[in-house]
Amino acid sequence: MKGMFTFSIFMFFYNGSYSQDLVLVNDALYNNNQVVAFLKKEVNAGNPFADIKLYNLQKKNIITAVVKKLKAPVRELKSFFYYDIIFPELNDSFSLYYDKEAFSIHFAEIINRYHLIENDQLNLNGVANFKKQYSQQALSAKIDAMRTYLNDTRNYNHQVERDRTKPVYIINERSIMQDSVVIGYFNITDVPVNLDKVATQNPIQRVDFMINPEQKVEIRMTDGTVVENRYLQEYFSTMRKNDLGYELFINSKPPKLSMANRYVVLLGLACCLVENYAL
Repeated sequence: MKGMFTFSIFMFFYNGSYSQDLVLVNDALYNNNQVVAFLKKEVNAGNPFADIKLYNLQKKNIITAVVKKLKAPVRELKSFFYYDIIFPELNDSFSLYYDKEAFSIHFAEIINRYHLIENDQLNLNGVANFKKQYSQQALSAKIDAMRTYLNDTRNYNHQVERDRTKPVYIINERSIMQDSVVIGYFNITDVPVNLDKVATQNPIQRVDFMINPEQKVEIRMTDGTVVENRYLQEYFSTMRKNDLGYELFINSKPPKLSMANRYVVLLGLACCLVENYAL
């Protein structure tokens, strides 16, 4: 069998809690000089890390470590990869974050430490102990750091929980809806404007001008928190492919309405804010 590493790896794992002592040599796990399982790496296109499958001696896949990407919610944060440890016969999984040495080594350590294989089968007690005892602190810390950043910069803790991939729609130019719930409100008021000065307007007025130069646009969350004006200014009514909220906008826009339609302009602004986690 082709080795899963470009160089030979010999690792010995010992844990006094179990009689099982495993040795990892390339892509095979040994116990008392006998092969007890095989590891196979599967590379995913566009993914810098590989999935790893554990096969028993009957060539049955009993455990799989699948690489998943947690996409950063906003552009200034970085996405990161984590692993789903899947137990196919249990239709169950466990997520963890690991960024140290080669994950294949850590995967083998997990198998040994929690005694996940026994008599060429998945050890159900070992799985239960693994899920109970393995710390998820690293994964929780990564997710909590993102949430804290969104709270600090976008008042995320004031926003309505819902599926952000669902289409956005607006009722009566006021209520902003997504996933069948109200997520915010437009507050549009008439203001006196010298139209002769529009050409020299301050950039902070750009969104107002796209909708109506004689109106002031404000957006509030359902608890009354005002969306900061700086996030409104990231919206461009042309809605090109790389603009914030483009895909959500395309999925939300009524097909027969033109880009110049007032509803469409408001919708584009709402989609931009949703995509940027500002609403």
